[in-house]
Amino acid sequence: MALVEALLEGPRSEGLVAPLPSGVTLATVYRDPRGAAYLSFEAADNAPPPAVGSTAELQIVYSLVDTVVLNAPSVKRVAILWNGSQSATFAGHVDTDRPLAANRALIAEAN
Repeated sequence: MALVEALLEGPRSEGLVAPLPSGVTLATVYRDPRGAAYLSFEAADNAPPPAVGSTAELQIVYSLVDTVVLNAPSVKRVAILWNGSQSATFAGHVDTDRPLAANRALIAEAN
């Protein structure tokens, strides 16, 4: 999915960072008939998701979810898998055991 690949490449503006570390790739994408997209990410050496605090984890998860849901009209929710598995949380804080809807409250307004 080109949207997620572009997000993984990271921003072109200085001072901004990609949501996931370098070396993480989008392995597969699957969309079910109910409009949920399943994004399966792979990390080199099967490393776990990045160890971050709850705020950074929210930003990572919803940068992925919001990018897909708000730009792909057929997708209503996004599930995140890591190294082929869907976990109860992404990195200990955000509940990712089911597909998530967009969260517009986390989107900054451009000036």
